Amino acid sequence: MNDLFKRRKKKAKVAPPDKAVTPPAAAAPEHKQPDKPVLTFGDLGLAGWLVQACDALGLKRPSAIQRLAIPPALAGSNVLGLAETGSGKTAAFSLPILHRLFEDPYGVFSLILTPSRELAAQIAKFLRIIGEAQKLRVQCVIGGEDVVRQSLELTNQRPHIVVGTPGRLVECLDSGLREMIGNLRCLVLDEADRLLENARDDVKAVFGALKKPQVLLYSATSTKPLETFSGALKCIKVEGSKASIPKTLVQEYVFCPKRVKLAHLAQVLLGFDLADKRDEESRGTPADRDWRPRSALVFAQTCRRVHEVHAVLAHQSIDARALHSQLPQYDRTKALEAFQQRRSQILVCTDVASRGLDLPAIDLVINFDVPRDPDDYIHRVGRCARNGHHGLAVSLITQSDLAYLAAIEGCLGSRLAKCARFSEKSLPLQDVARAVESVGSLKQRD
Repeated sequence: MNDLFKRRKKKAKVAPPDKAVTPPAAAAPEHKQPDKPVLTFGDLGLAGWLVQACDALGLKRPSAIQRLAIPPALAGSNVLGLAETGSGKTAAFSLPILHRLFEDPYGVFSLILTPSRELAAQIAKFLRIIGEAQKLRVQCVIGGEDVVRQSLELTNQRPHIVVGTPGRLVECLDSGLREMIGNLRCLVLDEADRLLENARDDVKAVFGALKKPQVLLYSATSTKPLETFSGALKCIKVEGSKASIPKTLVQEYVFCPKRVKLAHLAQVLLGFDLADKRDEESRGTPADRDWRPRSALVFAQTCRRVHEVHAVLAHQSIDARALHSQLPQYDRTKALEAFQQRRSQILVCTDVASRGLDLPAIDLVINFDVPRDPDDYIHRVGRCARNGHHGLAVSLITQSDLAYLAAIEGCLGSRLAKCARFSEKSLPLQDVARAVESVGSLKQRD
C-alpha cells in the first residue's frame, strides 16, 4: 500500500501557464442514493442494537454526512467523507465499523488514526459508550503516556478497535502491534488532511504494516494531497455540510502594534467581563452594549505563544487554561476537562482546538495570532455561534498581518468590521508591562 505515498516527479512545462492544458481530474466513484428517504439510523441498514444505542444517546436522526457515508462504508467501499466539525463524522465512521465488527467479531478489527491525543481520547470514549452493550474493547494509544504499559495492554486486552496518534502507533509496531493488525479490516484517518500534511511518514509506516483494509478518510477540509490520496484508493466521495461562518456570528478586528497586542487581548477579556459560570448561556447578542459572553477561545499560532499568552493572563488574574501539543498529557487532559465542564471560561490554544474536539457552546473567539490560511480562520471562528446562538470573533491585526487579513476577507467575500467597543485610553499597558516583566520568559517582538 506504500505505493500511495510515492512522490510523483514534476513534469517539465511545455507551455506558459495561461496556455497550458490541464487534463480533467478523474471523477470519484459515485454512490447511488437510496430510493426511500432516510429518517432513522435503522433506515441506513444498521443493526438493531446499534439503532437502540444511538437512540439512548439522543441520536434520533442521521445527519447529512451520516446519511451519505454510512451505506457505502457498510458495503465495504473506501470512503472520503467531507463535513464541518460538529456534523457527526465520528458516528459516520464508527457505526459501520461496529456493525461489521459484531457480524464476525475477532482480533483487532479497526485502527483509527487522529492528529491529536485529545481527539483520539474523545473518539475512544464515544466508541466505549456506544459499544458498551456488546462489551466492546477499545484501546487508546497516544503519546505522553507510558509506551511500555500501552504495549502490554495491547497484548493483554486484545482490543477490537485501536484509536491513536500516528507517532505512538509507529513506536508500538515492533512491540506486538504489527502482528495484531496484520488482518485488520478497516483503517480510518480522521482529520485526514492534517495527518497527510503533518504526519505523512508515520501514516506511511502504518499503511506498510497492513495488507489491504477498507480505508475511511474523514476531514473538514479538502486539500489537493487528500484528493490525490483518496483518488488512488478509489474512495467514494461524499460531502455533508461544509465548514462555513454562522450567520449569527459577528466578525471584527482590532488593529494594534505588535508590542501592545497583549494589552489589547487583556482589554478585550477584561472588558467583556465573562458571564457567571452558572448562567446557562450568554445573554443577548454582541450588538448589545451589555452583552457578556460566557466562554472564550483564544488562538495563538505556536505552542510557545500559547504559553506566553497564558502566563501573562494568569498574572493579570484572568482565569484561563492552556492547551497545546508540548504540554504534559496530564496538563492537557485537565485543561480540556476544565473547559468542557465550564470550570474555566477561557481556553488559550493552538489550532489543536479548532477542529474535531467536542467543546461546549463558544460565545467569543479571539485570534491573538491571525491564521495564515483562510481555511484555518473559518475553522477557528466556526467554533463560535453554533446552533443559532450568537457570538463574536475578534482578530488582533498588526502591521505584519495585513496580507493575511486580505486573504481572509477575499475568501469570505466580505470585509471584517473594525472593533469600536473599547477605547485606546483604557488599555491596561502598565499592568501588562509588569506582567510581561514578571513572567520573564516572554520576549517582546518588534
